[in-house]
Amino acid sequence: MTVRNEILIPLLVRATVAAAPLLLGRHLLSLAARSGSIGELLGGISLAVLPALIVAPPIARIFGNYAGGIYFPGSDDHPPPPAYGRARALRMQGLHLEALEEYRKQLALHPHEFDAYLEMLTIALDELADRALASRIVAEAVSAIDNRAQIATLRRRLAEAPETHS
Repeated sequence: MTVRNEILIPLLVRATVAAAPLLLGRHLLSLAARSGSIGELLGGISLAVLPALIVAPPIARIFGNYAGGIYFPGSDDHPPPPAYGRARALRMQGLHLEALEEYRKQLALHPHEFDAYLEMLTIALDELADRALASRIVAEAVSAIDNRAQIATLRRRLAEAPETHS
């Protein structure tokens, strides 16, 4: 549900309900000011505080969602960005097949990520000199990525790679 349905509509309903005690409390306070009656004063104060108690839960929820969303993002938020640090570290250590597996794990979470395909293609061509693997990576990317410019970049990278004879 949206913030409008979950919070704002109940807030408007509660504010409408709270209007009557607020007005009655204000009236009792003005009577108490004229007559000095302690009963009217206490009744006016009670009725003036009641609307705040009626309206407080949705307002607290607005602030709670904002503050809680910083530390505990809800399902409505975007997923966290892909984490390529481990894959890049493995690549720098010369563990190229392990790095490819890490990129595949990220692609399982973010199947349309161009950067992962480009990094995998670079590993296949530059580190492993495996043109067949590189071709499979490009084919996977073509089926997953919608951006034509990114697909063209991957195809161009594959076409520019020197032929290897294994």
